[in-house]
Amino acid sequence: MQTLKITDIETEIVQVNHRGNWLFVKVHADNGTIGVGEASHGRDDDRVQHIIDTVKPALVGWNPFQLEAFRQRFYRDTESHTYHTALSGIEQAMWDLAGKALDVPSYQLLGGKCREKIRLYANINRATVDRSPSGFANNAERAVAEGFTAIKCAPFDDVSVANISRGSLTPAICLGIDRIRTIRAAIGGDIDLMVDCHSRFNPGIIIQVAKELEDLHLFWIEDAVSLDNLDAFAHISRLHWDPDCNR
Repeated sequence: MQTLKITDIETEIVQVNHRGNWLFVKVHADNGTIGVGEASHGRDDDRVQHIIDTVKPALVGWNPFQLEAFRQRFYRDTESHTYHTALSGIEQAMWDLAGKALDVPSYQLLGGKCREKIRLYANINRATVDRSPSGFANNAERAVAEGFTAIKCAPFDDVSVANISRGSLTPAICLGIDRIRTIRAAIGGDIDLMVDCHSRFNPGIIIQVAKELEDLHLFWIEDAVSLDNLDAFAHISRLHWDPDCNR
């Protein structure tokens, strides 16, 4: 095992816009190498930084190659999303340090790469300050002009539990549908369009929404229901995609 030791851990926030910032973690090693990880979207950047500062004394002198020991000591199922965001940023930086110490890409330590290149899409959600359908469409058009062939949006962020409990397409849901239709009209049919729902729906409502959008040929509908409800995902997939299933 490499005899590398952590000497310091620091964070850096990069300002993005009113919807949030990027938070990076820098783990320093005694050979001068710096590993970089990301701990953004932890719901509270100040809290993420506090957690990192709290665990740092225990990690000074730690060998970044001891990744499994790090997980066993610090990861806890009972802790919050914010806590695990902080820990994941540190772990990413440790993988980066290990790869740099061995002079190989980090993906090589994780079993090797599966493809030669990765297609990029433009996620326009955070950049869209004007949340009207035309505001979404304008940003989508701008991304296509910059060369992107796939666009992702999150048009249902106004939808709440109260909306989906009614069992029908409420104004907030219809606004999201209008946003998607306006984007598709602006970018044309040759650009792939993806929709992120941020777990806003239940199975019954997302099936209705999917039927409303069927003619737009979406590339995917992402995160429609709670991520830990696998039965709901299976139910949605069976009802929407199986032509022989009794709807």
